Amino acid sequence: MEAKSMSVAEYTSLLDGTDVDPIELLGDDYESFGKGIRASRAMVETWIISFEMIRQQDPYASDLLSRMAFFDRQAIPREFLAYDEKNAGQEIDERVLTSALGTLKRFSFISTGKDQTFDMHRLVQLVSQKWLIRDRMAERFAIEALRAVSYVFPEATYENWATCSKYLAHATAVLRSVKPGKRQIRRDRVQVLDKIASYFEIVGEWKSAEEYLIEARRLTADIKGQGHLDTLVYTARLASTYWNQGRWDEAETLEVQVLERMKKKLGADHPDTLTIMGNLASTYWNQGRWDEAETLDVQVLERRMKKLGADHPDTLAIWAT
Repeated sequence: MEAKSMSVAEYTSLLDGTDVDPIELLGDDYESFGKGIRASRAMVETWIISFEMIRQQDPYASDLLSRMAFFDRQAIPREFLAYDEKNAGQEIDERVLTSALGTLKRFSFISTGKDQTFDMHRLVQLVSQKWLIRDRMAERFAIEALRAVSYVFPEATYENWATCSKYLAHATAVLRSVKPGKRQIRRDRVQVLDKIASYFEIVGEWKSAEEYLIEARRLTADIKGQGHLDTLVYTARLASTYWNQGRWDEAETLEVQVLERMKKKLGADHPDTLTIMGNLASTYWNQGRWDEAETLDVQVLERRMKKLGADHPDTLAIWAT
């Protein structure tokens, strides 16, 4: 059923007929804009009226703006906007997307940035968020934004460094907007946390990687259990960030936990178990615990020789340590 068109006067009357005070709606956030913006009540009212008009006349443009409100407001990539929530992440029809973006630009909600990105004015973003909160729609669109980032954010390979860096601000913005809730939301959140952490690991920013791995590990343990392999992998990666920061004792504590659980789950000779054993040996070397380090290295060497052969790269790597 097609929405009935309303005039600006009718929308103004609708707003006047409610108990909504646009400045009160923004609360303390309004004061944060300071003298540089001088946002007036009339300006905020105009944006709210325009938002309601778009919601009636172009629902997809309204949905798009609502999702954009939860990304970082600058340089929003077109790829995030092309994500189609209703179609399992497939891209939306290009004509539909172009038309919706055109509508938002005509109402001055967004502007075109560099490299096919889009910007939102800070106050526009805030008004949009507050209006969605008032209508109890904020969670829906924040989750859509989270899923768009999860779907589009690429694997953290060398070739994708620049793209990962470009997406980083948006990934952290949606994480701030979506709190862990239902099981699927927690899973979506873990995916984004994992992608951010992987990027920081690849570029060697260990302290930053640590922050995201801690939460990814906690949520994965909540979903799958402390002894699940996915939880153990996050624990091992967290230990690696400690190791690379020279925090040997913290690394050791986690590596011992992972090693014992992997022995039970995978077996003492499993390649992943031997990798953790080698990591723990390396930690002992850095702590000056030579005898314990040597004992573990000998075990890893013997088991790899038996399992993989003397000429396998993983076996030869022991000789290089």
